[in-house]
Amino acid sequence: LKSTEGGHMYPIVAGVPRFVSASLYDAQEYLTKHADALQAENFAVQELQAQYAGLKKNTNKYFGWEWQEFKRWGWQDAVEELDDKTDSAHAGTMDKTNQAFYRKGMFAEGELQGKTIFDGGSGNGRYCYQAHLAGARVLGMDLGEGSVLAAQENCREFPGVQIFQADLHNPPVKAGA
Repeated sequence: LKSTEGGHMYPIVAGVPRFVSASLYDAQEYLTKHADALQAENFAVQELQAQYAGLKKNTNKYFGWEWQEFKRWGWQDAVEELDDKTDSAHAGTMDKTNQAFYRKGMFAEGELQGKTIFDGGSGNGRYCYQAHLAGARVLGMDLGEGSVLAAQENCREFPGVQIFQADLHNPPVKAGA
């Protein structure tokens, strides 16, 4: 992706637009594959490779790990499908996710139909999916690479759901949008 203002370029890696430093996702394959095109655009490939070589931030590391470890949390159809990491009182089933979505969001049935919903900190995409079922177009954003990869995997078949990686404190939108 290339912005119309300022000419910034943002890679799409593993099907997820990345609006964060390359140190927060596995950019090596992307940088290698597109090196010539990036150089032609004066994209700072060396700088990104240096950033990638550094340590990833703790937020990305731990939340990314968590959502990879529990990528199907909230997606199971029945308690029987859960492993020993869960229990029925906190079951990550679809019906519990649906109940939590409406309770936490305080949405009325039909209220989201035709709306665009932004899910900041989308985790594994379970609430993106619930908003999609409610008829909304959904933009799901998370900082963690593992989070966006889990959400992308869980939501890829839903055309009204777009997952992207970005920082909630510096979202890739125009001021006032």
